[in-house]
Amino acid sequence: MKTLFKKYLLLPLMAVSLLTSCQEEIIELNEPNESEVITASAPLASLMSRTSLNDGSFDNIIDRNSCTSIELPVTVIVNGIELTIDSEDDIELIEDIFDAIDSDIDVLEIIFPITIVLSDHTEIVIENMAQLEAFIQECSEGEDDDIECIDFQYPITFSVFNSDLVVINTVTINNDRELHDFFEDLTPNDLVSLNFPVTLELADGTEVVVNNNTELEDAIERAINACDEDDDNDFDDEYADITKERLTELLLACPWSVDKLEINDIDQEEQYVGYLFSFLEDGTVKATSNSTMVLGEWEIIVTDLGLKLAIAFNDLTDFNAEWRVHEVDDYAGEIKVDLRNGDDRLRFEKECDANPTDCSEMFVDDALSICKWRVVSFNGDDNLIDISIDFSNQNIHAYDAQGTIVDEGNWGTSQSNDGVMVSFNDLTMQLVDIAGDWLVTECAGSRFKMVSGSNFIVLEKDCGDADGDVAQIKEWMVQGEWLVANYNDSGEDNTALFANYILNFMENGGVVATNNGTIEGTWNVFRDSDSVLRFLMNFGPNTPFDELNDDWTILEATADRIELKDVSGNDGSIDILVFEKIL
Repeated sequence: MKTLFKKYLLLPLMAVSLLTSCQEEIIELNEPNESEVITASAPLASLMSRTSLNDGSFDNIIDRNSCTSIELPVTVIVNGIELTIDSEDDIELIEDIFDAIDSDIDVLEIIFPITIVLSDHTEIVIENMAQLEAFIQECSEGEDDDIECIDFQYPITFSVFNSDLVVINTVTINNDRELHDFFEDLTPNDLVSLNFPVTLELADGTEVVVNNNTELEDAIERAINACDEDDDNDFDDEYADITKERLTELLLACPWSVDKLEINDIDQEEQYVGYLFSFLEDGTVKATSNSTMVLGEWEIIVTDLGLKLAIAFNDLTDFNAEWRVHEVDDYAGEIKVDLRNGDDRLRFEKECDANPTDCSEMFVDDALSICKWRVVSFNGDDNLIDISIDFSNQNIHAYDAQGTIVDEGNWGTSQSNDGVMVSFNDLTMQLVDIAGDWLVTECAGSRFKMVSGSNFIVLEKDCGDADGDVAQIKEWMVQGEWLVANYNDSGEDNTALFANYILNFMENGGVVATNNGTIEGTWNVFRDSDSVLRFLMNFGPNTPFDELNDDWTILEATADRIELKDVSGNDGSIDILVFEKIL
């Protein structure tokens, strides 16, 4: 089969040596530039040939080597289950079966005969495992000549010249195999040139257009080590060398659900259906469901054996471990992070696409116009969180806890080369720090992150009190006097700091603490974008109540008692605050 193909391809090249019989068939093209001519010995010929080699690494789970690939379809038996693999995407099914049970011995049996394809696209029929094993033994793991991080977009065409640089033919190349054979058949006397422009695709999907030999050679050379070619024989490590930066980027991009959780050989994921885990830049992780929010901490640890994801909750102890990053799987647009801790297993699945390129001006306009919003983070601080912002009708009306307007302005969106821009205009009072133009970098219906130079803000939606809980808690708080019954600061009991203080929470959003003098502050109750009830307090720098300045999570509330919780600092330690009514 290959011999016939070569004979077919050689026909236009034979014309180079048989000029007398072909002169009448000369193709009229522009006179070529000598610098664009490629010979068999040219460095560019070698680079293009290496780019056209067959990559045998995609099916290592079947043939256990990167020097060959198996021509599909192929039938295999995986842990007793018979599968027909019709495409590269189907190979994922094999790994899913292997991963389904961690404690078993994974066995894959190939149904012979099969056809393997070598790096030079030669096809060989293999009748049994012994014959395949011979090729496996000959393949040096991690060592091959193919360049896998860049690919030609076909078709491409070559012009063929005689010794006087007159075009005598053109050859159209439609795939890697034809390109490889084209260069393999070049003789030292053959002269060809590639017809530009030519488009190439990098491993990340980026397209590169080149217009001459120099640009093409540079593009290929830059791509040689630009990606992980996965040429080892461990099929199950697609992202074993994922960087800390890339994993951090993935985790921060958007919330995650629990796809699998197995502790002590018992499946636990059912009890976490509906939970979303949000990994935040400050090292905290927020687990939320319809009625619960739990805060913890997370950290990526770099070890000699790869990365670990350390998770620590006070309440959700099933997740507490330094989980080894076993695999990050990007399959058919679904991203999963598979973690292991001994025999225990945790797999998170990405629950939304936070890619700002998918964000439109219309989406931002519609989202900001619904409900009110809060700046939950300004460069990592929450000093603006007690301000409620109404963006309706392209206007800005900002209110403090007492309902007093603290700033006004207007806003609009525009499209830049980098994405959607949001402009906050005419702000001169408490929101003056966010005035200006901001690039949307995280785009969701209830949360936006925006950057401007070295500054960033995070906006979260505040849709009020649909179920009446906010109004009920506020009603309880303004009725009677309160004291600090418990203040546990990262495990240390500091309740004594507030001994003899009596607190009065007022309807106008003010709070007064009295003890041989008064300390004044503000308070508010609201439901955040994740439907979690929050209790906000700000006493400014006034000790000891400056300890309580924060937006606390409400764990429990009754007419006579309210228990609050907060994660303090980057170490994930938990603060507990309890107010009790003086009866």
